[in-house]
Amino acid sequence: MQRTLAFFVPCLFCLALLLLGGCSNSKPKNQGTEVVSKDTYTEIADKDFSEIRDYDEQIGLQNIRNYLDANSEANFDAWIKAADSGNPKGQILIGWCYFFGIKVPEDKEVAANWWRKAAEKGNADGEWWLGQCYHNGWGVPKDVAEANKWIRRAERQGHHFAIRYVKIQQTTVIQNKTIIQNETKKPPVITTPQPTEEDYKKAEKGLQQMRDFRDTAQDILEKGL
Repeated sequence: MQRTLAFFVPCLFCLALLLLGGCSNSKPKNQGTEVVSKDTYTEIADKDFSEIRDYDEQIGLQNIRNYLDANSEANFDAWIKAADSGNPKGQILIGWCYFFGIKVPEDKEVAANWWRKAAEKGNADGEWWLGQCYHNGWGVPKDVAEANKWIRRAERQGHHFAIRYVKIQQTTVIQNKTIIQNETKKPPVITTPQPTEEDYKKAEKGLQQMRDFRDTAQDILEKGL
């Protein structure tokens, strides 16, 4: 009996270890297939957009591209899911990806369409970038009136670039008006009229009278009174 127990106890112990090990190994597999919630990928898009916007204010397009290059591998799926769900910041991020050709083929028309979706929701950044598309002809025909419409909408919401753009526009208009006003205030150019044939005859007659007077005076001086 003791020999039997001595044989079965180690076997039972080893079986318990195997069962426990199998349970512990199953957890990561379940974690690997965990579904990311809408709130999670929206938060990722909002965070990345805020960081890019801070950089954009300092440097511009090149820094946006640098940020996307550095973060798209980890976060692109979250951006596209946020964009598809109607999140304006996700839509602007995906617009930038298509604009630069990051993780997707470069396509400025598709970029403009994503920015339009954000703009039509009243998002100031979407309005600004759609206005830039019309201003520069990015994916849409150049249209100054349409560009000003969207940029002024962004400006009314306090978008920093739109405010600067409108101020530059207003300054240019004032300068052009000043130039036109100064040109209209210039003194008129006085032109000397060309003499007519009648003028030449009158001049010749006057000269002849002077010659006659000269000759008469000369005779008086020579002959005496």
